[in-house]
Amino acid sequence: MSVDTALANLTSKLAALPGMKSAPTLIPEDPGVFPFGIAYERSGVLVARAAGEANDLATLFVEIHVARSLLGQAIQLASTFRDPFLLALIADPTLGGSVSTMNDVRRTFGVLEWAGVQTIGYRFEIDVKIPMYVV
Repeated sequence: MSVDTALANLTSKLAALPGMKSAPTLIPEDPGVFPFGIAYERSGVLVARAAGEANDLATLFVEIHVARSLLGQAIQLASTFRDPFLLALIADPTLGGSVSTMNDVRRTFGVLEWAGVQTIGYRFEIDVKIPMYVV
């Protein structure tokens, strides 16, 4: 179990969404094509449980970016990714065994930005718990 494995699982879910053009595993400076999705760690806290044991409570961000050339069309296209992505999360609450639990999933919709380019899309904030042990 690890944050990196969880991010790889989320990236795979993004890549499998119908209509998704790109879901790179390495954060790109320029995505190249739209729509694209990206997953990265935003924040976290390590909570000690006992000697040699802790929980890594991490917040992972998933962003889906759609080119903002025609606003109405961009909003309509971006909205097609919401439910399929949420359903993929519901179907796999341990993110392929990479986390012990997936807790809250918050989302915002609207203007995003990538490498100075304004886009339209979703940002999902996914709280996960990963047990850690000293071996």
